[in-house]
Amino acid sequence: MIVLYCWDTWCTLASKAADLLLENGFDAKELYGGLAAWKTLDFPTSGLSEAASSNEGSGVDCEC
Repeated sequence: MIVLYCWDTWCTLASKAADLLLENGFDAKELYGGLAAWKTLDFPTSGLSEAASSNEGSGVDCEC
């Protein structure tokens, strides 16, 4: 299963991506409330290295 998430509830990219993946036969779900809700509930997180987590120059526009 692929779990997609945005930072907060106002972002819609995870929802759009989940729809696209489902239409193409993937098992995908959106983490409702995003990462902000996950952190508010004090669930565990782990970070990535700075190089892996940077979106600079990736061409990603989440329309948030």
